[in-house]
Amino acid sequence: MTLSTKFTRREFAKIAGISALTSLAGVRAGLAASYPSKAIALLVGYAPGGVTDLAARLLADRLGQSLGETVVENKPGATGSIAAQYVAKSNPDGHTLLLGNNPEISINQFLSADTGFNPETDLLPIAPVYTTTHAVVVPANSPYSSLMELVDAAKASPGKIRFGSTGNGTPSHLAGQALAIKVGVDMVHIPYKGGGPALTAVMGGHIECCVSSLPSAKPHIDSGVIRIVAVTSTERIQRVADVPTVKEVLGIDAFDFPLFAGVFGPAALPVDLAQLIHTKVADALNAPELKAKFEEQNIGLMNLDMAAFAQYIKEQTAVSKAVLSEIGLAK
Repeated sequence: MTLSTKFTRREFAKIAGISALTSLAGVRAGLAASYPSKAIALLVGYAPGGVTDLAARLLADRLGQSLGETVVENKPGATGSIAAQYVAKSNPDGHTLLLGNNPEISINQFLSADTGFNPETDLLPIAPVYTTTHAVVVPANSPYSSLMELVDAAKASPGKIRFGSTGNGTPSHLAGQALAIKVGVDMVHIPYKGGGPALTAVMGGHIECCVSSLPSAKPHIDSGVIRIVAVTSTERIQRVADVPTVKEVLGIDAFDFPLFAGVFGPAALPVDLAQLIHTKVADALNAPELKAKFEEQNIGLMNLDMAAFAQYIKEQTAVSKAVLSEIGLAK
């Protein structure tokens, strides 16, 4: 006997949809199970030699041992946005990842009408890697021995105090500008093309102060050619424990301008695959020898789950937008 079954179009579409979802789930599960099937590219949006590049190479070396061959690729340009756009538009199979920083993740989209991608919708925050702070530094022979003296001088002579940064719209610019806004002083911003030129300027006494990443400034602080008067973190930093925070000196609540880096992938990356990568990155960062290498560079490691990391990125983005809007740089 032959059993004949007829389906309405709606019923057929429902069955087809279930079949497609089941098939897609199977494909995604298969991706995680067989991952990686080739070398993983970890992109950095900056030239070799910087803090991000160093962190990427330390992480890639460890991931190569626990996950699979991981190769760092430098794609500098547009303050990190070229590399970020490349990853955002890549195949979401986990083989193309980004070690992203503040500019391309939480700043650039407010400086340009079109960066070629939207970090909030085109990139998936997978795993935090590190955070470090900014240092407010002055020349070794500066008449200002503390942040309070520097601020008092700025209040007494508006427009006299010049602060250097790594460039317009960079994290160090935002940190310095936010400081000026919070205490109500008029300081002149001098943008340089990177941390090296900015530090060179303050060493030579061409500017009164500079806001620099602590890892970049620390060797010059140790050699005595510049002095550090404050850090922009919420708490003191162990390796410069005698240096106060901006909050301590000036009583500014919630003043925190970190430099962060984390692993990002295309937004369509399957969640189970993203979670696998997150776990492997977290395991790598927990290795004692890797922790020690990051500490040598005055870099603190971050430990957040995927949801908390995504929330952290949202908060940093909101802070960047607020400061850029207040100083008239937001598009």
